[in-house]
Amino acid sequence: MRTTVKHHVAGTVKLTVPYKDFCWQECFESSITLNIARHGLDNLLLWSLTIWFGGTALSSKESLADSSIWTKVRVAFVVDDEKLKVRIPSRRTEGVPPTPINSFSPSLHANAVAWLANALVVLSSTAEDGEIEVRISELVAKGSRRRWKVIAGVAGVVALVIVVVVLLVVFLTKDDESPDSIPQTSSGRGPSLEDVLDRKYTAKDFNGTLLAGGEFIYRKTNGHVYLYNMESNTETALLTDDDLSSALQTSISTVDPKNHQLVVWAPQGNGYVYVHGNNIVYRSSAADIVDKVITSTGVVGLIYHGIPDWVYEEEVFSSNKALWFSPNGEWLAFASFNDTVARVMNIPYYGPPGNLEFQYTRAIPLRYPKVLKISEPSGWIDLFTPPKFSQDGSRLVLIHPQDQGSGLGSYRHVTLVDRSSNTPVSLTSGQFVVTHIHSWDYEQGLIYFMATKEGAPSQLHLYSVSDSATSAPHLATCLSCNVKTSNNDDCLYCSAEFGESSSHYVFTCLGPGIPQVSLYNRSHHQITMWEDNTETKDLVKEILVPRIEVMDVEVADGFKAKVQLWLPPDIDTSGSKKYPLLVVVYGGPDSFQVTERFQVDWSTYLTTNKSYIYAAIDGRGSGLKGNNMLFAGYRQLGSVEITDQINVTKHLQDTLGYIDNSRSAIWGWSYGGYSTGMVLAKDSQNVFKCGMSVAPVSDWIYYDSIYTERYMGLPTVSDNLGGYVESSLINKVAELKGKQFLLIHGTLDDNVHYQQSMMLARALELNDIPFSQQTYPDEEHGLSGVRPHLYHTLDHFLEECFQ
Repeated sequence: MRTTVKHHVAGTVKLTVPYKDFCWQECFESSITLNIARHGLDNLLLWSLTIWFGGTALSSKESLADSSIWTKVRVAFVVDDEKLKVRIPSRRTEGVPPTPINSFSPSLHANAVAWLANALVVLSSTAEDGEIEVRISELVAKGSRRRWKVIAGVAGVVALVIVVVVLLVVFLTKDDESPDSIPQTSSGRGPSLEDVLDRKYTAKDFNGTLLAGGEFIYRKTNGHVYLYNMESNTETALLTDDDLSSALQTSISTVDPKNHQLVVWAPQGNGYVYVHGNNIVYRSSAADIVDKVITSTGVVGLIYHGIPDWVYEEEVFSSNKALWFSPNGEWLAFASFNDTVARVMNIPYYGPPGNLEFQYTRAIPLRYPKVLKISEPSGWIDLFTPPKFSQDGSRLVLIHPQDQGSGLGSYRHVTLVDRSSNTPVSLTSGQFVVTHIHSWDYEQGLIYFMATKEGAPSQLHLYSVSDSATSAPHLATCLSCNVKTSNNDDCLYCSAEFGESSSHYVFTCLGPGIPQVSLYNRSHHQITMWEDNTETKDLVKEILVPRIEVMDVEVADGFKAKVQLWLPPDIDTSGSKKYPLLVVVYGGPDSFQVTERFQVDWSTYLTTNKSYIYAAIDGRGSGLKGNNMLFAGYRQLGSVEITDQINVTKHLQDTLGYIDNSRSAIWGWSYGGYSTGMVLAKDSQNVFKCGMSVAPVSDWIYYDSIYTERYMGLPTVSDNLGGYVESSLINKVAELKGKQFLLIHGTLDDNVHYQQSMMLARALELNDIPFSQQTYPDEEHGLSGVRPHLYHTLDHFLEECFQ
């Protein structure tokens, strides 16, 4: 939930409300963090603080224990100089007096009164009218991946929706003619780092789930759930507050919910399968209480049925689902995984500071196969998207590389296979890359797919093509190439969602302007604008944004790297003023960074507030430019993709006179962290002064088997031992001497293990090479729980590097 209300705006109040451990009618714990900041304002005096979670507020004389409405919480506080100490009570059962569970001491610099209905906080004082902006944010759970575990067999679903209705603030300020009280305009500031991390400028996307027959289910901002019919442009309420109130009066029980791992509804009727304790169970209807056990040999953490183990979820399925119904729901296919012979990787878990339960470090066991084959002779084979079958199952379409002749190499295209001949037929052709097949419209004989535009790999468009094998390949029709948004912006990067019947689809224009979501019918006529993101548009108008330039730079073997530059909005390109350069790198096989997507992120913050130049380089090994360029670094990770980062940056320094050659840096995350270290090690020309590696791979022998063997083969003398030795960053640490290097990693990383950074750090120390290091205890690969600290650390390191 994010609400911004302006009342004579000047200054900032932040009110952060995280909800912890909500147990309906059993327990309730919550915490409020107040952080009210305004330069030059002081002498705060708070008289009362009350929280509503429904109903009428408690008076200052009413005790929570005497109240019959358990959802009301009274907050005790004391004011000590400029520190507010807040204690929030916990109420486990009705009629039991609350006990303090948490405490915060934020600095406060103003008299304030805030009133908030349905999630209400009252701060009373003797303040005069003033000017203030209030922002309310709901914190999200830690972890790089949010895994929603669905519990089968329950009687209903409970949803709690707290809607902010009114927010009024009266704030004591200093003299209104003070320059600090004048609202800032877009001509003077970029977005703050805090706003970037809070995703303030992130556009809304499609919030529905598509069904058959041109319908979808979605939830409104008031929490009500509706069924929308795209053909008639009408909606029907499915779930309202009254329904929720009735559901909350129902006793709901589950058995061992922690071991419920997946639920999948049958495509017809209301039967479903669920995975419990790594075993698959079927029920013929939602009301059925009789289980039909399909597998019984599953063992949690060892033998999996219907769900993948860690490495298959991460590297193959990108999903926690490994079972599939037939279209008529009569058959079920599922995959099984036996990790018995996979060795255990123990990941340390330190626990919260000061907790006696964690006097001894705990270990989380993870069966993680590491490197010890159908393959392309000079590359690898990917299943890009699952194939789509015709209604009778006699034909299928999939994405498959097709040679374009004349030495151009292969590009991924829509390919038709007839089971009677088993001969693949390319339905599309050209120097563009198909990325996804959305739908097969059997009635119209059309296949809808996403692909880049020929000559413009940074663009992504929606196309259709005939499904006929006769006279194939066909000329595909671009359905989005001429689309403009309501703001008159070209739509150069888009996405789409189709229902089962292909009669309607949801079209999202993702850039380069403000994203918008529209609904279209089979004739490709817009039914309605679903989300125009006017709020995001208005917010972006208030800030400075960078100038963006895209260019091609020649690299070795006749290839061209794609380069994107984010430039300060007021940049002087004459060369009389020099600007620091920060290159962001990923560099992994088939990855890409240069796109036409709209974004307000760290690059926006750095270019508009620090006057840095931010750059991304897609060189050899990157995707969307054909297999010749993609396979250029096959069996040689850490080779051509690293060389291109160095040489292209040197080219930019030599040709763009406004870049400060003595102040160039590089940074990256995961594979990008590995690329950063390799760039510094191979940079014999001192193109880069410093680098920042976040969660890097340091040696591929420590990474998972599927990813590493796909691109490197095996680390054996008979296969590719030499490639592994050459690709190891640990073997090149001596070349980091004299470079400023920052190493960052979370100890709970189950993807790139903390072991990788520890091995790299040990090698640096044994070679007497100074470096900086930041470790985040109990943080996963995404470091989601410490983002402010992370980016302040990066920011500080860059300031020292660019001095």
